[in-house]
Amino acid sequence: QSLQLYLPDKFARFLLILESIVKVSIVPVMYWIFSALTEAGNDSFQAFFAEPSHLFLTLTTLLMGFMLGMARRGEVVSLRLLRETSQQLRCYSEWLLGKHMLALAVDDPSRLSLARQERTVLFMDIRGFTRWSEAQTPEQVVTMLNAYCETAEQCWQTSDAIKVKLTGDEIMIVFQHADNAFATAQCLAQATSQLLKSYQLAAGIGLHCGALVEGLIGSQAFKTYDVIGDTVNTAKRICDNAKPHELLISEQVLHNLTQPPNGMQQRSIQAKGKVEPLTVFAIELGV
Repeated sequence: QSLQLYLPDKFARFLLILESIVKVSIVPVMYWIFSALTEAGNDSFQAFFAEPSHLFLTLTTLLMGFMLGMARRGEVVSLRLLRETSQQLRCYSEWLLGKHMLALAVDDPSRLSLARQERTVLFMDIRGFTRWSEAQTPEQVVTMLNAYCETAEQCWQTSDAIKVKLTGDEIMIVFQHADNAFATAQCLAQATSQLLKSYQLAAGIGLHCGALVEGLIGSQAFKTYDVIGDTVNTAKRICDNAKPHELLISEQVLHNLTQPPNGMQQRSIQAKGKVEPLTVFAIELGV
């Protein structure tokens, strides 16, 4: 059993069979000891196995040990495969739901049902990405985006992010609280600035908060956890109007911040699809 902890799997599985054989061999050994103590002339293995019944019992017992070992080996292999599959499924579920929502869904599956919530939505995307990617190979674009997302991930992993959605160069993050969304926006700008600068790119960020519908959305065969509503659309439009290295927040976000930032510049934007202009506050991220 100790050796099984240190040997490679293929040798450890062999030791499982050997372990079972050794365990069941205790029965014929005890029987031999009993015979040696109670029957004259049976104090040696040769004499003991001279009896056909003793030989039959020993061989049958060892065969049973081998069969039990094979069954145990199959059980261990199946259990290991089940654990690996479970870890993979958990990883995929975290990608789709996020660790926060996955933990809630495991405790209470009804948390995935569609429900109206008050959330703060952050959008961040790269300015000039389409033009830049036109001159790059697909592999170069993917390499840059992977580095961009991995760098940005350091910021939302320590926040109360409920939902993270990556679409090309666009990052959408849904938060419970405006303060965490604002802090994450500042972190994102700082964390990704040097990487994007090396590609002669920069990002803009927009924040908006309000009511939306959150939960599993889709058909019977396919569903995804998402957020829907004008709050999401407005956050996206605000982000579209943010200049490189600029964070735009709506009036609603400003009113929900515990400590409003200094140095804001108020301005009005005409967002696509909106009848009335939106009042936003621009914050130069200084990266």
